[in-house]
Amino acid sequence: MATLYRKYRPQNFEEVVGQNHIKLTLEHELNTCPACQDITAGKALDVIEIDAASHTGVDNVRDNIIAGARVSPVNLRYKIFVIDEVHMLSGAAFNALLKIMEEPPEFVLFILCTTEVHKIPTTIISRCQRFDFKKISLTDVVKKLEYIVKAEKIKVDRQILESIGRQAGGHMRDAESLLGQVVSLVDPKSKELEITVDEAALVIPRNDLNEVINLIDYLAKKDTAGAIRLINKLVTDGFDLRLFNSNIIEILRQMILLQINPDLIASLGLEL
Repeated sequence: MATLYRKYRPQNFEEVVGQNHIKLTLEHELNTCPACQDITAGKALDVIEIDAASHTGVDNVRDNIIAGARVSPVNLRYKIFVIDEVHMLSGAAFNALLKIMEEPPEFVLFILCTTEVHKIPTTIISRCQRFDFKKISLTDVVKKLEYIVKAEKIKVDRQILESIGRQAGGHMRDAESLLGQVVSLVDPKSKELEITVDEAALVIPRNDLNEVINLIDYLAKKDTAGAIRLINKLVTDGFDLRLFNSNIIEILRQMILLQINPDLIASLGLEL
């Protein structure tokens, strides 16, 4: 079976989950003209993808970007450099990149991708049009996962999909990747392609929101002994304590929001 996050990678903005603030800026007809189709198929010679994580040095920037930017595009209107994990570039590499970005040829476009924007020099950021991707709501993540399992003709309980969504923490690719691990448990020779909750628990890190609520309740009552007993039980039962801690913070955040504005109960219903 193909990797799900690759198989269901969005090919147009209608397939992008959430991120409406970005789609409003960029959305237009895609994948209809020959240029778009060549880019999708990986045949466009004028689109150069560079993994900055494995090309961190200044020499790589000079050889792969600066030298290439001096040559006009072959087929497209622009020559496009997509630099992934750009925050991994060295200081000298950033200085070299800055020079070409300050006075780029009119036919060159740079797309810088990063998950750690704070590591990018402000001199680089100030010369970019910035698009910050937001975390996707649990409701939207589950909706996309339901679409995938339906397309794959596999029966997966909604409880499992919600558990996957919480584990992914608002990141669609992480959710699809974890779903792929769960789906791999299906026996292809079986007449009914179905995943049970017990089977999914073999892959999904153990976590129980009821236990989160119980621990918060112990802390509110200042019952230290009860809280310690519960934590020891979680360790013994093999719970993912990092995820458990993240869920404590998230539940407390939502409780504070509801305390301030009870009208938010509808939008927070699934998360709670």
